[in-house]
Amino acid sequence: PVALVGIVPTKLTNENGNIARGDVLVSATIPGFAMKADPVVLAVKTARHIVGVALMECVQKKCLGNVQR
Repeated sequence: PVALVGIVPTKLTNENGNIARGDVLVSATIPGFAMKADPVVLAVKTARHIVGVALMECVQKKCLGNVQR
């Protein structure tokens, strides 16, 4: 789904580490998925698009979670 604002169900992957509630999420290398943003890269600049903020954790390789836009 495409959303400009609100809570959106999003496919998540832990390819950049486990996702905790409140983590900033960016586009993943897997098409259609979001991953945890690297804080160091995010502080300097991000080459990926910011998707939103995680509202739940993801410790599996792939999962479905809510994201705040």
